[in-house]
Parts: sequence; structure tokens; C-alpha cells
Amino acid sequence: MPAAKDETLSLLLRSFHLTTMARIASEAMAQAQAKNWSHRKLLLHLCESEAQERSTRLTQRLLKASGLPEGKTVGTLDKTALPERVRRQLPALLAGDFIERNENVLAFGLPGRGKTHFLAALGRELILRHNRRDLFCRPSKS
Repeated sequence: MPAAKDETLSLLLRSFHLTTMARIASEAMAQAQAKNWSHRKLLLHLCESEAQERSTRLTQRLLKASGLPEGKTVGTLDKTALPERVRRQLPALLAGDFIERNENVLAFGLPGRGKTHFLAALGRELILRHNRRDLFCRPSKS
């Protein structure tokens, strides 16, 4: 495709807020031509790329806005330190169904037992798995 047409297409895609498509369109069209893709396959590739990039950007925005502490993840959570009842409930909490039911998650216990880590890890996973908004507020010290 001539450079002028590439530029026009890029400007149009950007005007429609399809920034990923605009960025990869020329490369994708060259790939489509080299691999003899149908128009449908090219369009699907462009749309999938746009959707993936938007999802990634949304997740990053949600994580940044959440105020969740770094390093508090399910992977770094010492599950053996959690009470058995909490360990059994973890998969259900990670599914996030309690959000649709407008239920709260409350954590009580002695200091240093992992409540903050647990809740921060849960919040991070809800963002990563389900793109759920989360606002982490540290408990105040009395």
C-alpha cells in the first residue's frame, strides 16, 4: 500500500480511537499479503489485537488506581498461615461472585497474621481475572 494511503488509514483509525489497529495496520497488511490471508482473517487479526491491547491497558489502569501495595499477590501469600476456613473459601472469593451479590469481605484477627496481604492479593486477582474495580484503603493505626 502506498505511504499516503497508509497515513490516511492510520489517521482514520486514530480518529476512531483504534490506536492499536493504527499502529499495526501496515505491518498486518504486509503479513496478510505474504501469507495470503483473506480480508476476514486480516480484519479479525486487527480487531483481536485492538481488543487485547485495550484489555491490557484497562487492567493496568485499574491496578494503578486501586492503590494496592506491590508484592501482595496470591503467589506470595502463605496459604498455610491462613485458617482452614479461609483457605477453603479462597477459590470462591477469587471467582468474585460475592461482588454481584453485593456481599462484603471482612477480615478479623491479631496483628501480623496476613489479613492485609490476603485482602490485597484478593483485590489484585479480582482486577487481573475479572477487570473488577478495587480501591484498597489501608486500615488506620489506632
